[in-house]
Amino acid sequence: MNVDLFNLERFVTAQDAYNSYNIALEEIKAGQKRTHWMWYVFPQIKGLGHSDRSRKFAISSLLEAKAYLEHDTLGGRLREAVEALPAYGNAERIFGHLDAMKLHSCLTLFDIVSPHGIFANCLYKYFGGERCESTLKMVSTELLCYEGDNAFERNGVREVPRAFLERIDGSAQLTGENVTGTLLDLFGRGETMRKLLCEYLWVKDAGNYRVSCISNALLVYMRDTFQEIARNSKDDILHKEMKGMYDRCLHARDIELFQVVDAFDEFLKKYWNDARVKPVIDNYMKESLCKYIHRPEYTPDAIERLRPDEVFVFGSNLEGKHGSGAARAALDKFGAVWGQGVGLQGQSYAIPTMHGGVEAIKPYVDGFIDFAKEHTGLFFYVTRIGCGIAGFKDSQIAPLFKDAVEVPNICLPKSFVDILG
Repeated sequence: MNVDLFNLERFVTAQDAYNSYNIALEEIKAGQKRTHWMWYVFPQIKGLGHSDRSRKFAISSLLEAKAYLEHDTLGGRLREAVEALPAYGNAERIFGHLDAMKLHSCLTLFDIVSPHGIFANCLYKYFGGERCESTLKMVSTELLCYEGDNAFERNGVREVPRAFLERIDGSAQLTGENVTGTLLDLFGRGETMRKLLCEYLWVKDAGNYRVSCISNALLVYMRDTFQEIARNSKDDILHKEMKGMYDRCLHARDIELFQVVDAFDEFLKKYWNDARVKPVIDNYMKESLCKYIHRPEYTPDAIERLRPDEVFVFGSNLEGKHGSGAARAALDKFGAVWGQGVGLQGQSYAIPTMHGGVEAIKPYVDGFIDFAKEHTGLFFYVTRIGCGIAGFKDSQIAPLFKDAVEVPNICLPKSFVDILG
């Protein structure tokens, strides 16, 4: 059954009200937008608009954008609206400055979901083929989840994801302890149940989300884990909290699947190292099917390839002109974006080093360390940033990474580690 996990009907309702979509289509064909419909005809990624209406009609994720395109009504209408744009037009003349920016963002979002098609063609005609940098930045972390192997494959699990997320198609040897232990192990490696679910749904047709099977599977894992914790801890307050959470999830509707997933994630995050819970988690994880992944102790001198969950951290300039050295490698191999001088881009992360002294670099290093702590599902290889054409010495840059030494998903150059002791 098709379950509207993202409340996409809000778009249909808005487009149908007062014949709004047909009016919008006529204005698009005429090459002159006159009335107000941009938010729900050409939607953008969440975070770019700040009005009530822009927030209401924002697309929350790439997964929602994919479901939008696969929606029986909305996908066809969006393609129709894009195809109706004049073959030779000027976005600002048709839409005005602000709405032209919204069109740019919308085309970029859906070109990521469905590349090399009409959205790419329209980007070329109206924006010289340039994607909206703000949109790319908003979705870059999520996009990493969908590129390459899924979390199970990345961690050496041979059973298909469906065996864990729907409890079907697993081998006869797969036990409940294997399943729960593997999921908990993945959580401990920086994954979340939400990320696992999004990866799983990404490769499925939006009209075939087996939401009930997934919800039932999650409830089984939650129930079994909570029962073990209750037996082990004999703590009435904790037992009451778990029972209340389980009862709420048990009565959740199919469209509230993400709320169930998030509740489980929040519980695990809150109690992962709690003495009442940890022994149960550790016992389950003994049955995990995840394989040990070897990572180097120090950042290699030359990095030619990355796993899908690994990120190349390089020194950049604020203008994002990645012309040489590690920056050029990031541009050529790891998805760095020309013109973006800071932060995550593809499988690379830029730290500016060309705009001043060490004190000017420090805020960007601190920002990177905070980012790595928040994104535990990614593993970061820090190169000798600033020690090339920027002209700094290792002894000047290494102290900036003092707080990174104990962060498990940050790998530093040996020269930095030696200096830091």
